[in-house]
Amino acid sequence: MLTLLVLSTLVLLDLAILLLVRRRRHKRENRRDAAIIAVRMSREGRIGQGERGQAAFEFMLILPIAFAFMWLAVLILLDVGSVMGDHLTLKHATSAGAMLNAQGATVADVQQYVADETNGLVDPSQVDVCTFTAGGIDVVLVSADYHFTFQMAKMAHRSIGADLHSEASMPLVKALSAPACPP
Repeated sequence: MLTLLVLSTLVLLDLAILLLVRRRRHKRENRRDAAIIAVRMSREGRIGQGERGQAAFEFMLILPIAFAFMWLAVLILLDVGSVMGDHLTLKHATSAGAMLNAQGATVADVQQYVADETNGLVDPSQVDVCTFTAGGIDVVLVSADYHFTFQMAKMAHRSIGADLHSEASMPLVKALSAPACPP
């Protein structure tokens, strides 16, 4: 039994040594092959001085175009964010105006309130306040329109933009002297 254990241990050691020797020889051959390939390529001119700065030159050519596209993407993201922010401001202002009007404020007060809440996006004359009846309930409708001009269009002296419209309705709590909404 002991001899079998010693014999199997010797066989395993012999295999381990054989694998290590093969691995070292394989690494040595790979290094030698890589050196031979590098010498051949330099003799053939593939790694010569003519192509040494080619990658840097191509990067230099592409860099301004890449920066232009990145700048354009940043401007587009800013414009989209501004449109969304202005639309939410307009939506909040018309909703608050409808709530104020439903509680009995005058039409002029509501128009001024909406203009103030939008931080000057709309004039009081651009705010419409009217009433209508829906299912036997009197409802006030406050609407406002605003034209957003994109920043990129402003840089090009154009007025390309988006027309933002917001309206909010609220059931009347008190009687109101606002005009009836057009059908």
